[in-house]
Amino acid sequence: MGVTRSMGDYYEGYSLIITIVLITLMVILWLLSGAASENRRITSIVLAPIAQCLLAFSVIEFMYFFPFAASISLVVGILVVVSISTLKRA
Repeated sequence: MGVTRSMGDYYEGYSLIITIVLITLMVILWLLSGAASENRRITSIVLAPIAQCLLAFSVIEFMYFFPFAASISLVVGILVVVSISTLKRA
């Protein structure tokens, strides 16, 4: 479209987008943690796609990036799944 970009520009833009996505997920999880005691059903419904997203991130990171990032995403995804099961039992 008339603009010349390098691969470095694409990677820099991608890293900024992923940073915004992860910060947004962090804020959503933080807000949900405060609302979990009053709204367990809604909280678990919102947490389900977040857990799927984080677990998918970990698979992609294991395949294309490095194990440290993948392990962090995997641990967070598992913790979100544990929180969903805890909400359903309570």
